[in-house]
Amino acid sequence: MHVATKSCNETGPYVPADTAALARQRCSGVLLIVRAEIDGASAFDVRIVDGRIAEVGQALRPLGREPVLDAAGGALLPGLHDHHLHLFALAASLSSVRCGPPAVCDAPSLAKALKACRSSGEWIRGVGYFESVAGNLDCKALDRLAPERPTRIQHRSGALWMLNSAAIDRLGLNRGVDAPGVERDHLGHATGRLFHLDAWLRERLESAELPSLAAVGESLAACGVTGVTDATEGNGPAELAALVEAVD
Repeated sequence: MHVATKSCNETGPYVPADTAALARQRCSGVLLIVRAEIDGASAFDVRIVDGRIAEVGQALRPLGREPVLDAAGGALLPGLHDHHLHLFALAASLSSVRCGPPAVCDAPSLAKALKACRSSGEWIRGVGYFESVAGNLDCKALDRLAPERPTRIQHRSGALWMLNSAAIDRLGLNRGVDAPGVERDHLGHATGRLFHLDAWLRERLESAELPSLAAVGESLAACGVTGVTDATEGNGPAELAALVEAVD
């Protein structure tokens, strides 16, 4: 269930209420939502008991210490469902460097963002890159932007990873390690551009552990999203087990 509340002047667009707080209250057993719009009609109250709608009416009174959420005239909607998400990529992106618009729009700002990375591991992980920032990135271009630490940046499309020379060395791509999707120049040297190799990369990096989905769940709930479809092509038994655990 999702509540969209009006702005304070009651004339602006709807904005999401604190639906994460709503979800936490609902899970406590009972919740009374007051002054909600339902199917175009205003000023309805809805009582929820054990996750189910128990009563709909007007001017309902709280029962005992029943939590009350004031919808302030906002629309009360069923929980939303996102039918195309990549949950683990989204979770990993929350702790990654933003490498594309609007956060980063040119090469100097990209270099600054990468340099400012304070991740606990050896690697720098960036996401959201687009060519409008600094053109087609390969290891030579990335060496000029981030030469010190092994760095991998994912293209906004999700289909391409771009590595600097330190990352190529850590993966051994010029010492006999290879895979379909590793781009090489006319001399056979890795250019730092890897296509469709997410799972391959994850297996070879410092941690193959899947990221927690807790923060993603909180963020989705805050937007009124209560159901998702994970559309990641490479999901396997480990991903399935993690998804089941997240639901539980």
